[in-house]
Amino acid sequence: MLELADGQIISILGAGSNYEKLLVTRQGNKLNFEMLDPVYQTSDGTEVKFDINQESDGTKQVLNLIPFFAEMSSGSSKKVIVIDEIDRSLHTLLTRLLIEEFLDGSSDESRAQLLFTTHDLFLMDKNLFRLDEMWLTERDSDGATALFSISEFPEAKGDKNILKSYITGRMGGIPKVSGRISS
Repeated sequence: MLELADGQIISILGAGSNYEKLLVTRQGNKLNFEMLDPVYQTSDGTEVKFDINQESDGTKQVLNLIPFFAEMSSGSSKKVIVIDEIDRSLHTLLTRLLIEEFLDGSSDESRAQLLFTTHDLFLMDKNLFRLDEMWLTERDSDGATALFSISEFPEAKGDKNILKSYITGRMGGIPKVSGRISS
């Protein structure tokens, strides 16, 4: 939850069988519930209201992530948030921005941790993460999955481009696909 300066607390909750969102605000002992309806402004300044079900999967994903990132941005947060496929339906720059905002808001006193999986190769960046913070998985011939740190690979140290080392298969974690996919 995001605590605002005036003491109001905001949370976004899923509601109903359709994709609906409730905006929950708290003022003192009173809780207020409102349906969240996106409003866009056209070039002439007119506001157009959308039903949340008309929104893209990416917008819905951001709405799902906001409460987690808001909770972690609290300086006193001690939570560990685990997100599977954080990049699902998001543009790579938006995913990176969310992660950068979390990292920029972290301090030595912060105990919040973000663990996530992704298929977004552009997040494999030494300017964003330390080598020991990036891990790969790889399945063996029996179907068992191994987890290993990028810091274990000499290719990743120094000024090497870890994305290039990964994509060329020098660190493993590349899917093994037999045959060719035809159209």
